[in-house]
Amino acid sequence: MRVKKTQGGLTVQAVVGDRAVFLGFDLTSDARKGCLGFALHRVDHTENESYWLAGFKTFRSVVPSPTSTATYPSNQHPLQSMWWGDHSAKPKHDYTYTIVPVYGTPAAPVVDQATSVSLDTATRDRTPAYTASTSTAESPPARPTPESNKADATPKTATFDSARDNTGHPHRAYPVRSISPARPSRRACPSEEVATR
Repeated sequence: MRVKKTQGGLTVQAVVGDRAVFLGFDLTSDARKGCLGFALHRVDHTENESYWLAGFKTFRSVVPSPTSTATYPSNQHPLQSMWWGDHSAKPKHDYTYTIVPVYGTPAAPVVDQATSVSLDTATRDRTPAYTASTSTAESPPARPTPESNKADATPKTATFDSARDNTGHPHRAYPVRSISPARPSRRACPSEEVATR
């Protein structure tokens, strides 16, 4: 899912996956003057949570010796970057992100709600999708069994009908490759000894 919105000199674009939301920001030249960074507020509509996202970077004049384990809310210590990845997002959740430019001084930041942009996003389900060409949408394709592999022991061959892709542009032709029948995987049992480096 991709969402883009512009308001008051701030443009925000979100690219949403199943466990992460990547946000990119852009400010007009007038809005950049005096901007300390960005504050990010997230509302999780699925779990009814609302809070400012936090980061590790601070202003040295405010926190002279930050620890590597402490996080600081972005409305007090704004993100000094033009992008941010929220890797704490969960699958199948509805979120609203509000991105706000922060002005003022490091000791007294001012969150400018008039220039803020709010985006509604939804993360995807992690369940794999199957196309109609391989099976029905309701059920995954049948998994090969050792018995079915013995019955069809001849290798299948993949070929290309033409040296053009679906847009009609020529591309490099790849050699024909043999596709072997599926074999059961060999996994190490807990009792087997595993070599370490």
